[in-house]
Amino acid sequence: EMNQHLIEYSKHVGKADHFGISTGIGFGSVLYVGNDVFGQEVNLASKLGEDITGEGEILLTESAYQAMKENFLFPIEKQKEIKTSGVSFTYYKTEY
Repeated sequence: EMNQHLIEYSKHVGKADHFGISTGIGFGSVLYVGNDVFGQEVNLASKLGEDITGEGEILLTESAYQAMKENFLFPIEKQKEIKTSGVSFTYYKTEY
């Protein structure tokens, strides 16, 4: 829904005011300390959202895909394995 709202917003503003979001989603155990969250899935989701995904894309880690695949409302497509920051992993892309 956030992506759809931003698409609509961008239709009514100048190019300088246009912006979008890129989303990486992980699922798993985390360590929550104060306002910070740590863990492997946090790291992978951050890599997806910050380094790999394009504007308006939603990417999922393997764990997030496994947790949501049966009840997800949108199609999910497996992507090629990537290596970033010395870590290799497979991820999935969904469309909204």
